[in-house]
Amino acid sequence: MLHGIPDLRILPDPYISIEEDRRKGAKLLEAGGSFAGMLDLYYSMTPEIPAGLVPKFKSHDLAAAAIAEATLAELGSETRGPLLDLGCRSGGLLAAAAASRFPAVVGLDAAFRWLVMAQARLREAGLQASLLCANAEYLPFPAASFPLVTAVDLVEHLADPALLFAECRRVAARGGTFYLATNNRYSLLPEPHVNVWGVGWLPARLQGPWVRLASGRDYRNIRLRSSRELARWARTAGFPRVELAPAPLASPGRRERLLTAYNRIGRWRGLAPIAPRLQLTCRN
Repeated sequence: MLHGIPDLRILPDPYISIEEDRRKGAKLLEAGGSFAGMLDLYYSMTPEIPAGLVPKFKSHDLAAAAIAEATLAELGSETRGPLLDLGCRSGGLLAAAAASRFPAVVGLDAAFRWLVMAQARLREAGLQASLLCANAEYLPFPAASFPLVTAVDLVEHLADPALLFAECRRVAARGGTFYLATNNRYSLLPEPHVNVWGVGWLPARLQGPWVRLASGRDYRNIRLRSSRELARWARTAGFPRVELAPAPLASPGRRERLLTAYNRIGRWRGLAPIAPRLQLTCRN
């Protein structure tokens, strides 16, 4: 147990060792303060994130709960049981779910430091959620535990996404749903982690060198996935119904009119191979 959070990891976060992750989380806890203050501290002690991208990432973290409302809207109102959010990061979807129709919410992430910040977000909002430090590829839950499992912006950070799909099929209740959203490898927009054009269109072995050449930045532990890959993993895991479509775009306060227009006309399923974001809804 780490400050009330069970640590059941089998694999470390790909960016940092388990020991260093625990130390970083402890520093955030010692500093205390607001959720926004913790974000400032985190980015100040994470110099490997390019300074030019920090405002973008921080803005997204601060708006994560509002952005997650669009995700929950995609799922409709029929699911009311416990929700499991994989790769919950700073708890944006947890906060949105806990504030709406879900009676129980569980957040899981392989990064202890992000769970510390999720604690702060939930505490400030007066919301409750169970937090667990563990790997999405090795879920510490019995079969058929959750009517709804979500994984937003997670699959691109996993070495073996097939394990994620198999585990989500296992823990999803009969008649339950696994919802995944991620940036599309073959999007016509820049790769959002590094803001470089054309990364996903290159073979995997050339993506890192291209990003270093174009921006001087490292590109590691990230591999955007295509619509074909996602659908294949879902079917291999045994989900009987799989629906692939462009995912909605949401960024409160930024280009809202443009995003609203896209969400009205750009959601045709035939555009999924080149859409900026993809969503996969798998029914168990």
